[in-house]
Amino acid sequence: VYIVKEENDAYTRELFSALEIKITMKDAPYVLFKLIRTFRSFQFVPCQINITTMGDKIVDYFHLRQNTISSQQDDIIKNLKKSLDAKIAWS
Repeated sequence: VYIVKEENDAYTRELFSALEIKITMKDAPYVLFKLIRTFRSFQFVPCQINITTMGDKIVDYFHLRQNTISSQQDDIIKNLKKSLDAKIAWS
């Protein structure tokens, strides 16, 4: 995963290690709000989000900095599964 930085009126890309969480579920009102609320409960802000809606199905990818979440990864996944009826995978 890359993060874009602005330096001296120029943009550069920097490679960094991130945990990718893929969430697949039926679209519903406030789904994105619930996802972000769960991340925020751990004081994590995704550094990159890819949101896709196909009909009534969403497939969202959230990238979190690897070094900040490794100790709480299982708790994040458990809370996401608890708050949403979703299929969750990470790599």
